[in-house]
Amino acid sequence: MKINVYYKEIKLGELSHVTNNYIYKANKQNIEKAHKKGYITFLYKCDDSFISEELPFSLQNLIPTEKQQDILLLADINKNDSDFEKLYKLSKLDLETTDFYVKS
Repeated sequence: MKINVYYKEIKLGELSHVTNNYIYKANKQNIEKAHKKGYITFLYKCDDSFISEELPFSLQNLIPTEKQQDILLLADINKNDSDFEKLYKLSKLDLETTDFYVKS
């Protein structure tokens, strides 16, 4: 499973999860396009590829909280889902987005 990471209309990269590691592959060409448009993508820690046991805060922050029951229900997110599964389920929804979001 892969999750596409976007800033506005530009796909910054792809996130996957393999053996307890998050693997993010940045699309350098698209990141350059975003910078030329004046987008401040570096704030989201997704300008460079990485392998990590932890998600960057910017991606963790996209996961709905218990206060967002409507989104949790719509995405069919369960308490037992991993953070990656929650992000993946969220990425399948067609919600109004902020500038930084995920899509599958």
